[in-house]
Amino acid sequence: MVGAICQELINKSHLFQEVSIQTIYFGGGSPSFIQTENLARILDQIRENYSLEEPLEVTIECNPDDINQNFSDAIMEMGFNRISLGIQSFFNEDLELMNRAHDSDQAASAVQQLKKSGFQNITIDLIYGLPNTSMEKWKANIQQALNLDVPHISSYCLTIEEKTLLHHQIETGAIQLPTPESQLEQFVFLSETLVKEGYEHYEISNFAKPGFESKHNSSYWKNKDYIGVGPSAHSKIGNKRFWNISNNYQYIKRLKTDLNVSEEEILSEKDLFNEMLMIGLRTKWGVKLDNIRSSEFYTTEFQKELNKKIEEGFLQIEDEAIKISGVNKFIADTIISDLFIV
Repeated sequence: MVGAICQELINKSHLFQEVSIQTIYFGGGSPSFIQTENLARILDQIRENYSLEEPLEVTIECNPDDINQNFSDAIMEMGFNRISLGIQSFFNEDLELMNRAHDSDQAASAVQQLKKSGFQNITIDLIYGLPNTSMEKWKANIQQALNLDVPHISSYCLTIEEKTLLHHQIETGAIQLPTPESQLEQFVFLSETLVKEGYEHYEISNFAKPGFESKHNSSYWKNKDYIGVGPSAHSKIGNKRFWNISNNYQYIKRLKTDLNVSEEEILSEKDLFNEMLMIGLRTKWGVKLDNIRSSEFYTTEFQKELNKKIEEGFLQIEDEAIKISGVNKFIADTIISDLFIV
């Protein structure tokens, strides 16, 4: 697999010949499970085939149970400078429910070990809207995150995947999800608490201390081009979107025989307009009015729906941009989809 990824990096290098790479992100699974020498091999392949900007943000997603001092020291030495740690919860019963391999002690220990190796840019993931999660329990989760003094926190509402044990337990009534009102209460407390503690709520699910916003994720939200490698990876160059096949065996086999591993589509003007709304309205930057008004889709019908959302208090105009206001971020998907051009 690592050899195939390195080959794909070579094959795609022509796509970024005119520009420099600003961020590198190892994610989409459990990259901390990969041996450190293979992580270094992939990084070396990137350095050999792409022009890199400095300072370069290099992130790796890690499971807390994969972190030990040797691993932490090794990835720091090879050039990683940002860690995304999938903690999810500091309560063992929640971790067992989500089938996570780590426990709460390992979560806290992983942060301390990373700091000992010299990592300052650490983000942790937390999940709200979990079954059997009271406000007291959610407050304790956030307090523990604050006690660890990490500069970035990402927090998402639990989503239930079909054909999973958790989905079956909910369908049969063995487990009950909190009400939408309870989920909203947890979201509001999360946002208000972190903002009070000096974090900026710069994207619906992301909070950062000054200077610690994710440059990589922000590039998606600002609609910049990116290259993805590996099974199921996505890329976007201009108005083209590429996605790789998901089957590991076929992915490796095709790269060995110099066959194409991806499909592509040309995004229509309507697709690009909807995508501008979808990614922009999730962020603190919003969507610039000039970009909306200059579009062919800025029709009387669209203006009517837009003005309605503003009058109802779901959207606001600030700094010549349209933004989702206040706690309405919790229902952002609904607000945005109502504006889509169909």
